Amino acid sequence: MLEELKAYEEQDTNRNFPYAKVKIKLSGFIKRNDRYYCIGRYDNVIVANPKTTAHPSKYLAENIAGIFTQFIKAAYYPHVVSTYFIPENEISKYDEYLRKTYKAYNSTTLKDGVYTHFQSFRDQEPDIEYTLRKNKNGKVTRLLHQGQESSFSKMYCYVENGKAYKVTPVGFDEIKKTIKVFYLLFENEPFAASQTGGMFVGVVAGGVVGALIGAAIDSSSASNAGAVNGIGFRSTMESNVYLDSLTGAYIFENK
Repeated sequence: MLEELKAYEEQDTNRNFPYAKVKIKLSGFIKRNDRYYCIGRYDNVIVANPKTTAHPSKYLAENIAGIFTQFIKAAYYPHVVSTYFIPENEISKYDEYLRKTYKAYNSTTLKDGVYTHFQSFRDQEPDIEYTLRKNKNGKVTRLLHQGQESSFSKMYCYVENGKAYKVTPVGFDEIKKTIKVFYLLFENEPFAASQTGGMFVGVVAGGVVGALIGAAIDSSSASNAGAVNGIGFRSTMESNVYLDSLTGAYIFENK
């Protein structure tokens, strides 16, 4: 189901050129015994970098086609994301139905522990085989799997004293919560330019031109020591980056 497809341009106040963007929101469903189950969603903004993209409209059109193709291909190997079914006449409200089953969204407190993927966090099922180690300053420095050191890439987030912290390109950041969504607040300083590629996936919409792209931080500065290299460009504003309630992916837009 195509929920939204919008092409537009945005320009930050400190930039002398606009960015061509496309907002895409797709959702997929499978029908079983006259009941509909959600099998996936893509919800983000594609941005053409004018410094490296000569023809933004052509570039975005190609990427739109690519996203649709990959989404349709994935639908041939469906993974039902919830056992909660959606009535056919309520398909447009599917997110409301799915949220009813999400313990992390419906609970007042979060369960302490390490979560290896978003679904386990959403269902509040920490993996007891993983533990964390901290340095003398109280900062998390290591992830252990059955006592053996493991990569932080194996962890989606962890919860300590009821507060969730996500691995981000600039280290661990607290996952904040409103009534309906979880989000991260990123400040302007860590965001830096990169020479990689022309397409940015997931950039803040609504007046802010720069932001994360999954892992979009310059880790070369001392303040960002230990951060993850990625693709990005500088933003002069701080912004909320929301977590998709279905997939846990970054959504760079206002809610």
